[in-house]
Amino acid sequence: MNPIATSLISAVVYDLGKGTIAKAYNALRGALERKLGTESEVIKAIEGLEKRPKSESRIGTLQEELQYAEVDKDPELVNLAQKLLDLLENRQGEKPSNVQNIRYTQNSANSNNGTAIVNNNSYIEHQRNK
Repeated sequence: MNPIATSLISAVVYDLGKGTIAKAYNALRGALERKLGTESEVIKAIEGLEKRPKSESRIGTLQEELQYAEVDKDPELVNLAQKLLDLLENRQGEKPSNVQNIRYTQNSANSNNGTAIVNNNSYIEHQRNK
């Protein structure tokens, strides 16, 4: 998974859309809308995930649409995604108790029982509140 997918999915799935994270998320989403169009399959996939953020199939759809659109080749989009990932990784005071940390890996996964959104750069390890 590329950093654009990781940042979008992380922000939506873990409901981190507050303050500076929301601004960074909206900047990336807005840039995708400008470049791909508001009716693009990528934007439709984002909207679908926003409606059902825990849906593995919607996460997969977004990953697939981002791959088909080759957004990871656009330096502006990659830069905006990296800024969002940095905020997610380095947030202080905004960190919810159910998000633990970001680590490096080379696989991709998502589960309903606790971990993870993964890409070839990083993932956010998630542990549900009991």
